[in-house]
Amino acid sequence: MLPSLAGARKLYSEVTSENIDKPYNFMVKSKSDLSAETNTSTLKSQINPTEMKVGIKSLETLRDGRVVIEVGSADESNLLSANIHAKCGSY
Repeated sequence: MLPSLAGARKLYSEVTSENIDKPYNFMVKSKSDLSAETNTSTLKSQINPTEMKVGIKSLETLRDGRVVIEVGSADESNLLSANIHAKCGSY
């Protein structure tokens, strides 16, 4: 005999609303038109995310020289962008 499924059913809205991770992305572009590889290496040499206790989920380079950084929360995004602006603002 099969067990009853009466207590195990969920509504569609309950299933779709659980644990939705919203990505927090921001873009970094140099003032002078440097390549994406140069921008990435500058960011990696100037910024230390472990020191700021920020977790970077992904780092993507675009063809036009921009770098897209994805972090876990809005606070981490604000902290990292402020630190990048302070340390790499002249590039």
